[in-house]
Amino acid sequence: TITLSGFDRIENVIIQAPVSLKLTYDLFGVNNGIVPFGGEFSMAVELELSGQSTPTSAEYLVSVTPDIIGGYPSSGIITPGEHIIFDFVAPTSDTVVNIRFEVTSLPNDLNTALPAILDRTEFSFDIRPQSLVGDLLAGSELIGNNLLTPGLVRDLIDVRFVNRAGSDESAISIDSCTVEFYDVQFREIDISSLVDLDKTSFNSDVVGLRSCAVAGNRLTCMFRDLVVVPGDSVGLIFALLFKSAAYQELIVRVDLSQVGAHYSSGPLAGSRPTIAIDGESSRDYRFVVRGQSLPESVVIERNPINPNEEPLRFSYVLSTPSNIEFRIFTLTGEEVYARDIPSGATGAVSGQENIIEWDGRNNGGQIVLNGVYLIYIHVAATGESTSMKVAVLK
Repeated sequence: TITLSGFDRIENVIIQAPVSLKLTYDLFGVNNGIVPFGGEFSMAVELELSGQSTPTSAEYLVSVTPDIIGGYPSSGIITPGEHIIFDFVAPTSDTVVNIRFEVTSLPNDLNTALPAILDRTEFSFDIRPQSLVGDLLAGSELIGNNLLTPGLVRDLIDVRFVNRAGSDESAISIDSCTVEFYDVQFREIDISSLVDLDKTSFNSDVVGLRSCAVAGNRLTCMFRDLVVVPGDSVGLIFALLFKSAAYQELIVRVDLSQVGAHYSSGPLAGSRPTIAIDGESSRDYRFVVRGQSLPESVVIERNPINPNEEPLRFSYVLSTPSNIEFRIFTLTGEEVYARDIPSGATGAVSGQENIIEWDGRNNGGQIVLNGVYLIYIHVAATGESTSMKVAVLK
């Protein structure tokens, strides 16, 4: 309030704060500085107004290096308190695009005619166009033979994932994987009483298993921290402990199209990746359940063999620790090869699958002649023994 001497009038004068402006921008269609090849994106620029005064408009300049397609003016007028939208189209090749916005003439305060206070006169940022086309490649394969022994943990199936995402930042998290069990007539098997859940799961050195749950013939395992970065791969080993010999044969189905997964980072974070299958999306693995005695468990994996290409492999299970006698004879009874394996050594361990290989050589180190030979295996502790014929064909 101002009182003027000699006058009988009192006037109220409003003293306004000087105009203050803040240069801001928002991006649309951009995720962490990344846009898809050929993708459209936008920039909204505003001079945010504070204070009580009214400013004039300002002039601006936009520069894009390298130049790209878009509906954007390179220069113009911006009015404080209003947005200007700039539309762009990203290049279709790997590059870095720099976008710079500059206020080239400051607005003035209409009351004082002085330049407005502006927090900054320019800003710039980089955009990286990337191909977002990619997928999660999944495949599975049998580990070893197709034999199951009740009471013994066995690694059955190797499941592998490869992240083929186009963005370098698009990591993929594997959330769950499911296997299903059927009999040989493809009837569902309720596995709640057939498998030991404490020892049946997907295992990996790089992942913490969250939990596994059984629902009828389905076993689903969920994971934490199983992340596959772009260009990398991770493997899961499905291990099973089959408690019962109620089935002589069974089928384990792995349906990789049902794998739970999501992008954990990058432009597609939170969305489900495309699952590309290496081979069939649903693969059935047929297993034979064998007993734990020597005659019931022994299997020849290759017969006949060509010793010039690969060895003969025998697998069997021991119910008790024991020394093992391994002999090979001709059909006329002449000993060709002899090997004694002490208890606890490789090939003579109880409670697990044992494997012996024969490279087709006799006791003198020479490869035997083509023909049929008799294999004899004896378990000293139990007196069990078994014999079988094998053929050598070079």
